[in-house]
Amino acid sequence: MMKLLTSGLRSLANLQRMHISATWSSSHTHTHT
Repeated sequence: MMKLLTSGLRSLANLQRMHISATWSSSHTHTHT
């Protein structure tokens, strides 16, 4: 149970990080062009 919760939290943090980097890169490229 604990392991499942930990893995879930880790995947959630991974998703958030990817989303942040994606939005940052998109806005960065938008300002560049």
